Amino acid sequence: NLGVRVRTETGDEVGMLVDAFNDMAAELQENRAVITRSTADLRRSNRALDERRRYIETLLENLSTAVLSLDPQGRVTTANPAVRAILGVEPAHGEGVRRRFHDGGLEPLVEVLDRAAELRVESLRQELSLTRGGTMLHVSVHVSPLRGVGGEDLGTLVMVEDLTELLRAQRAAAWREVARRIAHEIKNPLTPIQLAAQRLRKKWGEKAPDLGEVV
Repeated sequence: NLGVRVRTETGDEVGMLVDAFNDMAAELQENRAVITRSTADLRRSNRALDERRRYIETLLENLSTAVLSLDPQGRVTTANPAVRAILGVEPAHGEGVRRRFHDGGLEPLVEVLDRAAELRVESLRQELSLTRGGTMLHVSVHVSPLRGVGGEDLGTLVMVEDLTELLRAQRAAAWREVARRIAHEIKNPLTPIQLAAQRLRKKWGEKAPDLGEVV
């Protein structure tokens, strides 16, 4: 109980000892209060960080874009479920991503990572065609460095978006437009041909004297 204070009416060495004890108790009581407040603030901060971490993890798990974070040595620190869904690989935490991509037949991704490291740009975006299980896959790859508050190198962020369905839809829309234009070009001459045929039929039915000239 640091709230206890000793009282004495003596002014000798015992009195000095009592005063020192009371000062020490008061200082300890104040320090305990500071520590208690700091501990409470730290717990609140930790709870906020945990909530933010859970939010980010939930967000990553539900993204349709494959997201990979790598440490400065190129080892995997984060990989969301879309990595397996899009690329067909499931890199483990701490595994070298270049080796995993090589083993998975994703060499073009390794080339993009090497190019980003060589150019040292803030962001590199490139569209690639990958072959996965005999199927052609069109993806957009975005590579950017991860920087700390002080600018220190924390690694690399890799995002891969599957464009296969989008390109297929664009291709289908383009073919529909081609078919529409072809149909229009065919329809244009068909209309006067039809009118001319109707006129010939009418002249023939009427036994018109200018039938030969019309023909």
